[in-house]
This record gives sequence, structure tokens and C-alpha cells, in this order.
Amino acid sequence: MKFELLPNEILIKCFQYLNAPDIFYSFDRLNYRFYILIRNIHLHLNFEQVKKPLFDDFCQIIRINPKIKRNIIYLKLLNIGNGEQIESFLSLFPLNEFICLRSLSFISNVFDYTGQKQEQVSPMLTLLPDLYRFYAPKWKIEAKAISKSAIQVLTLWKYCPTSFHPILAVTSSFTSLRILFCSACELQSILNYTPMLKYIKIDRFTEYDKPYDIHYGMQYNMKYNMQCSADGSYTYDFSKICAVRLKQLDLDHSVTSFEFIEQLLKCFPNLKIFSIVAISARNMIDADRWQRLIKFSLPLLRVFNFNFGCYDSESYDNMLIKLSPFQTDFWYQHN
Repeated sequence: MKFELLPNEILIKCFQYLNAPDIFYSFDRLNYRFYILIRNIHLHLNFEQVKKPLFDDFCQIIRINPKIKRNIIYLKLLNIGNGEQIESFLSLFPLNEFICLRSLSFISNVFDYTGQKQEQVSPMLTLLPDLYRFYAPKWKIEAKAISKSAIQVLTLWKYCPTSFHPILAVTSSFTSLRILFCSACELQSILNYTPMLKYIKIDRFTEYDKPYDIHYGMQYNMKYNMQCSADGSYTYDFSKICAVRLKQLDLDHSVTSFEFIEQLLKCFPNLKIFSIVAISARNMIDADRWQRLIKFSLPLLRVFNFNFGCYDSESYDNMLIKLSPFQTDFWYQHN
């Protein structure tokens, strides 16, 4: 059977796996039936592999056929090697016109410190009733805009519900959060004001605010429930936090002590999956301490993935001695 003779139901299922520009350039002029069909189906618009001439051409198609905007449920724009797609697209089409959008991604190779694009986009997020996923790993969006949106899966550079003062805090209901940079102070704020979280992933995490601010140029001065210790670091009180819905926690490039992680994990009694990459493990490589923590504080934990870095001065034999306790039956059951 020829492809064009297939029923619409099958064609629509096939089109779900194709990018919108490919669909239009392949079927738009084939016949009248396809002309009508592709203008009345859900579309995935991914400009990641699209060169500028093709990008401009498809934007023109949208301008000529404005009803297409109502059919786009997935939109991905890049500012990496393809010109300024984000600025160009937003200058042509207000986001609130894509009323059926479910997933929105903005990808750039540099952080947007000016916040100009965020200021343009933030108000629009609340006007997209079906927006489920928002992915902008080089952006920082105000928590107020997120809290008023329908977003459930969120990826940002930074996220802080309390801004600069707890009185200004806003509560959000999204369930999945990935952030590139986070301090212990910011995580405490997130846990306090995002009670529905089931999944958290942090690419770079530290319990110290000062080195974090100096290294990444982030001036975050609010000190929430913490005290300065003699070495200039901070201690935190997580004892009043109980994030019962959190099921998975991933901490990459973590600069923390075991004591801090122990205090943190006790907030998640229903945690099932925990992953940590500790660059300077310090006292992390201690199987007995981890086993006690899991037994008494994490009864539902089933997967524990760890990658502990150590100093070159550690001899090979000493490392074998430290790691051998992780080879008992208990650890085989949790990995």
C-alpha cells in the first residue's frame, strides 16, 4: 500500500515522530488532503538541527498560517551555532499565542546574566495552561512566575523561592526540579516552599555559600536558619523539614561533608533512589556510617549510586581497605 493511501489515524501516529519542518517540507504540497491534515495535528517544533534559512522559512510558514501556533505542543529553540533563534522567534511570535504548548526549551551556550529574555518570557509562562515542562538550564526565572504556571518539570540555572527575604517567599507545586548550581541555603529554601517535589537533581552542589558566591559570581546574601562557624562555613537546620513526597535525589559535583549529607537525607523518609558524586570525598568513604544511615533513616531506599573522589596521596592498598566494606550482602541489595 502506498503511504498516501494510509488512513489519517495511522498517518497522525507516524507524524508524532517527525519534526514539524520536515512534515511541512515533505507533505505540504503533495496533495490537498495532506495540506489540510498537517495543519490540524499536534506538532513538535525542534530547531536544534535546523539551519538559519530553514528556520526563517518555517517562521514564515507560521506567519502565513497563524492557526499552526495552536497545534504546536513542543518547542525547542537554541542560541548555539544557529544564530539567535530565541530572540528571533520571540520577536515574531508572543509565547502566549501557543496555547496548547506542553514542553518549552531554551538552550544557550552562555548564561543570560542580563535577564532580558527571562523578563520577556516569565509573564507568558502563566498564560500557557498546558505547559508541563520548561527547560532553560542557563536561565534564572523568578519563582513567582513559576508558582503561577502549570509547570511540573522544571530545569533552570538557579531557583530560589525566597528571593532575598523569607517574607517574599512563594510556594510552587511542580514535582521535578533540576538546577545547575545550588547552595545548602538555597536547597533549604526550595524544600520549604516546594512541597510537591518528587525528584531533585543538582549539577553543582555545596554546603558553603561563600566559596559558591565567589566562584560563580552569585551574590546571595540571605542567611536562612543558619549560623556561621569558626572556619567561615555555615551550619543549617533541616530538622523541621520533612519532604515525604521526594523519591529521587541526584547530587553531582557535590562539595559537602558526610555530616551535612546525613542531616539532609533524614528529611526524605520515603527516598528510593539516591546518587552522589563527591569531588573531595573527605569522610564520605565509610560503609558502616552509610549503612546505619540507610537502615535507620532511609528504609525505602533501593538504589544508592556513589562516586567518591579521593586525594592522590591515598595508597592503592588503603583505598582497597576503605572500599572492601562496601562489598557485603547489604550493599549488593542496594545497588
